[in-house]
Amino acid sequence: MAAREGIDQGTVTIALDRLVLVDVDRALVREAGLLPGRNLHSLDALHVAAASRLDSEVFASYDDRQAAAARSAGPRVLAPS
Repeated sequence: MAAREGIDQGTVTIALDRLVLVDVDRALVREAGLLPGRNLHSLDALHVAAASRLDSEVFASYDDRQAAAARSAGPRVLAPS
């Protein structure tokens, strides 16, 4: 994908090495299901629940529903450009 987008693979590898992966277990699915908001997509809810589990200070999203759910969980929400 990096080549298709014209991005240096080394840059992508460095960025991916900084990611934290969270196991999707029953507890995380339950947390995601308890998030407030209507029409929040399941994967969006899982992302918010994972960020909450990690006590993330910042959450990036372009989706208004996901951003609202993230705000309710605590982190500052950004829509990067």
